[in-house]
Amino acid sequence: MRLHIGGQHHSEAAYDGLHPNALGDYQLAQAFSRTLVADFNIGRHELCIPATIPPRIVSTPTNFKAGSAPSGVAVTWDAVYGAFWYDLRVRLAGSHDWTTCYVPSNRYDTTFCVKGQRWEYQLRSRAGDTIKSAWSSLVSAVAHPETLPAPNHIITHATSDGFLISWDYPSDPLRIDRFGVLSRDRDIPGVFPSIVGIKGTGGRVAGLVSGHHYDVAVQTWNMAGGGLPGGARAVTVGKGTPLPPMRLQISIVDRTSAELRWRGEPAAAGYRIWARRTATLAHPFEKRELRDVPVAGMVKPLVDKALLTGLYPSVWDFEFAVSAYNGNDESDVSQWVIAPPSLVEDDSIEIDLDYAPDTGL
Repeated sequence: MRLHIGGQHHSEAAYDGLHPNALGDYQLAQAFSRTLVADFNIGRHELCIPATIPPRIVSTPTNFKAGSAPSGVAVTWDAVYGAFWYDLRVRLAGSHDWTTCYVPSNRYDTTFCVKGQRWEYQLRSRAGDTIKSAWSSLVSAVAHPETLPAPNHIITHATSDGFLISWDYPSDPLRIDRFGVLSRDRDIPGVFPSIVGIKGTGGRVAGLVSGHHYDVAVQTWNMAGGGLPGGARAVTVGKGTPLPPMRLQISIVDRTSAELRWRGEPAAAGYRIWARRTATLAHPFEKRELRDVPVAGMVKPLVDKALLTGLYPSVWDFEFAVSAYNGNDESDVSQWVIAPPSLVEDDSIEIDLDYAPDTGL
């Protein structure tokens, strides 16, 4: 069997250089018929490809509905004959931006919903890259999920091939089936998260790649499915407690913004930015966390950075430090730094000059 559609982006028999269009479907059928006639003596003649291929037409899906479901919001519609897949646009009511999903069947479920959220949808049929229907009218539904919230106080510790994780058991355990521990490798682009089911208040996840950084979250499962995940501290597999970040520097962006830079720590899965009032003010206060900065992955530079904004009344009223963490194992904070003096916007300085008469100055 020999076809003419594989890997040729200019092929007339494929809509994307690989997958067959209507002409490609005829070529496939002809190749099968040729084999049946020549090798199995089934039939007398191979299929003839018509000179004119009828165009493929897809219509806008009908019976398009959205409604609340135990797991969130369910969207359904009548299947369209000839459609390869469907484009579904999704957004929260009030948002101007759509997220487009490519759906192979005639149902889509929005999960991880918050009770009372209204979700909006639009739909169209697709048959390849260029053949598509018009968009449907907008439908919407309010989510009333019957799922349970995530557990509290999630703790993670990296191990040589994964991580240990624990959490507090909710006060109403009778409705819980189990917990789902989600982990996603930051260092593999496009990878999907994996999930491990655990009964009880914790366990061990193994088989991960040493040196890679993993995002971690936990969701509670009941008869309605998995609820909204609760985030945990990310981990760097195979590493221990990080050292404090080194060479912390600060540069001024404007009166209320600054950029921090520091030398990256190999064991870190992320960093925490701390700020406190400078000691010259009348009412200093203890350090407070400003931001959580995740590690970008294996391609991260040796120097990490973070942009801080909204520092009122000005960046000069604070001093800053950074700590590194791997799960719930955290370093001490780095040295504290303050913003250097700078003349920006309406700042001014006053200079007194002393004249020396004997020099004529």
